[in-house]
Amino acid sequence: MDDLIPKLLTFPPVPSPAEPLSDYQYDQSIRAISQLLTSAPPGKLGSGLSTGEDVFDILDPSTQSLAYLHILHAHIEAARSASKASPGSLPPAVLFGGRLWPRIVAFVEGFDPVQVRYAGSQFRFVLEVVTRGTQQTGQPLQAVTLLRSAILRLDPTSSTLTSTHHKFVRLCLTCKAFQEALPVLERSIYHLPVSIDKGAAARATRFLCSETESSASYLNPDHGLTLKLSSRDCLEYHLYGGMIYMGLKQWERAMSFLEVVLLAPSTNVTSAIMVEAYKKWVLVGLLLSGRAPSLPKGMNKNMMRNIHALAKPYNCLVEAFTSGRLFRLKGDIEEGQSFWLSDCNFGLVLQVYDAFRKFSVLRLANIYAALPLTEVARRTSPDPSDLVEAASYITRLIVSGELNATLTLPQDTTTPATLRFLPSSSVPRTEADLHYDLTAHKAELEIILKHLQDSDHRLEISKEYIDKLRVMKKQKEQETKAGVSGGQVMSDFDEDVMADL
Repeated sequence: MDDLIPKLLTFPPVPSPAEPLSDYQYDQSIRAISQLLTSAPPGKLGSGLSTGEDVFDILDPSTQSLAYLHILHAHIEAARSASKASPGSLPPAVLFGGRLWPRIVAFVEGFDPVQVRYAGSQFRFVLEVVTRGTQQTGQPLQAVTLLRSAILRLDPTSSTLTSTHHKFVRLCLTCKAFQEALPVLERSIYHLPVSIDKGAAARATRFLCSETESSASYLNPDHGLTLKLSSRDCLEYHLYGGMIYMGLKQWERAMSFLEVVLLAPSTNVTSAIMVEAYKKWVLVGLLLSGRAPSLPKGMNKNMMRNIHALAKPYNCLVEAFTSGRLFRLKGDIEEGQSFWLSDCNFGLVLQVYDAFRKFSVLRLANIYAALPLTEVARRTSPDPSDLVEAASYITRLIVSGELNATLTLPQDTTTPATLRFLPSSSVPRTEADLHYDLTAHKAELEIILKHLQDSDHRLEISKEYIDKLRVMKKQKEQETKAGVSGGQVMSDFDEDVMADL
């Protein structure tokens, strides 16, 4: 190990050269270090120094990230081999409080996101150790923080869905770390990890270290930074994300995530995940707007019929809610309690019951200017005779800002209180507000356009696309020889592409 350290410290060069390394120079240099590390015997990387120094004190995890990662991986494997831990368990050295745990944390919180692209499998292995280790010690919140740091350091836009994303949101949901999940969930997903077309990658003339608009160029199974995701994994990510937003009572965001599941391409086959998403979606729709949500445009009608058949109790609940009759809603909730419990939706159903009363009060504001409290209680309260509870409930709605009204208590105790609904207090939007919104929407559209252009470019240089162009050209030549007029005409761009082949 003593002879290896001086070589590892040569990259990146210190001090930094006056002129930064080109992508080609950087790629060649780091691949040389990678070859040095991968060709070294595992026992050598996992051994100590003859001087007694700790190799992790010599290497900087933020500067020599590639070397640090390989050696950390070797030390973890050595600890596993030397440990007498039961199969499937991690040795004490890599757990919280163990010898290697501070080294793992230092690396995950400070690694160079470009260097780890050249050791994707080892990087993913360390994240797996973090997840399993914290679960083994009963401290999953530590893994939440570290996985979030890893995701956002590797790809600040979080625009490519990875197996780490899936693991992260599931962990957040399990330990109810809802707020901690937001920095990842709030970033839009534009790409899924797919195996790279090596021919297309060669034609793109990009290096693994090159800056790119899309993280999909390096976040793929071939580079090891993520596993290949199945369609189920993608649906589960959005289902878990929707459930996290439900825990935060951010109903609109929850609806968006659940609708991604409902709109997933399907061959008229209804998956259990889609049915689960639909059940939660209808309940969230009631909580959001107080009425049955409209089906997303583009949803498969045949699949929707299958889902309706499998979610009849929820459709009945929606009908009871929209009927405006509290006792019918209460009866349906009690009758279907076994369904809500088995689906783990009983908490949501109880919130729907509470929301029914709130929306009943809000609907009165659209009809009346004022009403006696006795009449409000008769129309909306579970117990119309309990005016004290009704007054307390109305007061909570007013204080929370959900109801714009005043509750006037008369001096005469024989006269009921009066609820007076106030006009909407919304402030007209200024021109500056509109300009800010337009600027924000423009920026979002530009980001989407960049990702679309990147996807189009990768498609245009892919083997499948070029093969299709060859077939089209051959068909056109055959039609020309046969004297057939018309047919499919290739664009000038396609002709230029074929001329270069």
